[in-house]
Amino acid sequence: MAVSSWDVWVEEALSKLESLKLLRSLRPISLLHDSPEPSIVAKVKTFEGLQSWDRSSVEVHISESTFQNWVHNIASSGDENVCRDGGVDGKVGARRPKLRKLLLFSGNDYLGLSSHPSVCRAAAQAAQEHGMGPRGSALICGYTDYHRLLESCLADLKKKEDCLLCPTGFAANMAVMVTLGSVSSLLAAGKKPLKDEKVAIFSDALNHASIIDGIRLAERQQEVEIFVYKHCDTVHLNSLLSSCTVMKKVVVTDSLFSMDGDFAPLPELAELRKKHGFLLVIDDAHGTLVCGMNGGGVAEQYNRESDIDICVGTLSKAAGCHGGFVACRTPFPLSQGNSFVLIAVDYESKSKWSQAVACPSQYEDGAQSALGFFLDGAGLFVKVQPSCSRPLLLNTLFQRNPCILFFDVHQCRLSDGEKIDGSDELGDENWEDHGIVLWSSCLGYRLDD
Repeated sequence: MAVSSWDVWVEEALSKLESLKLLRSLRPISLLHDSPEPSIVAKVKTFEGLQSWDRSSVEVHISESTFQNWVHNIASSGDENVCRDGGVDGKVGARRPKLRKLLLFSGNDYLGLSSHPSVCRAAAQAAQEHGMGPRGSALICGYTDYHRLLESCLADLKKKEDCLLCPTGFAANMAVMVTLGSVSSLLAAGKKPLKDEKVAIFSDALNHASIIDGIRLAERQQEVEIFVYKHCDTVHLNSLLSSCTVMKKVVVTDSLFSMDGDFAPLPELAELRKKHGFLLVIDDAHGTLVCGMNGGGVAEQYNRESDIDICVGTLSKAAGCHGGFVACRTPFPLSQGNSFVLIAVDYESKSKWSQAVACPSQYEDGAQSALGFFLDGAGLFVKVQPSCSRPLLLNTLFQRNPCILFFDVHQCRLSDGEKIDGSDELGDENWEDHGIVLWSSCLGYRLDD
């Protein structure tokens, strides 16, 4: 089966939507000025060493009680950190909680762009000029030329012909999975697709929850068959693909798995794509602006951009803003069929619509500034230098509480007190004496202040 089979199926699905008068067009509202101001990006150098704003997104404070609950894994709603009228827990006149300074190592603001002056000014300027809200859904009055401009830039970054913005990366993954599933309903001979008419989705065992939720929703609508292959195991995937009789196949994977830190085997997946003709979808949330010489992501890093059919991404990680996006190649004519991605149509009832809400323009202006700022100094991520000269130990094996520890060379040990250098064991009560920085999957904290 040729890869172009999916092109035919998508065109047929779009034609079916159009015949049902369910295909809508976007009508961008113009917010651009006739005489735009000079670019804010040019006012701040791309990277001249660590600046004050590079620390502001990782230096935070937390109440002592919250800190203790977190360290000892005690359940908490977070109410102990809420102050009203100068008090704690709603008690007027109560003493403010003791705060502890933290350095966060669990964030996804990889380049520190969320605090960069160019990004902040662009977002503030957009909010002042155009307001905070989106006015309405994208299909009614919430889509602007700012949105379209950002979509075009993201499409260029991902080497795709078109792009569609979504409120979040989570929403983008959900929309893609449900939309691909809806192809089977639109092309089915009856009200619901038979087993061989469904879409077979092959998902990596460690894919993000948003992908899994989207697949489950499509499954509830009786539109897809689900196959889970072992993590990054292309041999197992090939076996599943070979034994599957469903024609419409989709393989979806994270490009960079954030919890394990490993990459999807894109070269091998690309070869399987040629063999089996499936649609290849990647979630490049953690690779965008981080991987590849131009920040184009993991596909650029492996020089496999042309083998990716759909690339999902987010603007809330390395871009330091908010929102998600779906970048596609030509056979998915988003300029004509945005509703095909924005809306998951229940063909049987024609009344159950799941529509993505438009993104506020200040987020898009900020993201546009962040993206332009990055591209203006392509390779920014390569230039970023470590902010700490002390050694880093990644401790995840055979430990009750996997974490990262920063030590002086002569003080290196594991998190639960196990010795590394033959010196005395280091228990919880001695951490503060040694100035240890500990990072867990939830937060990092510094005990040397």
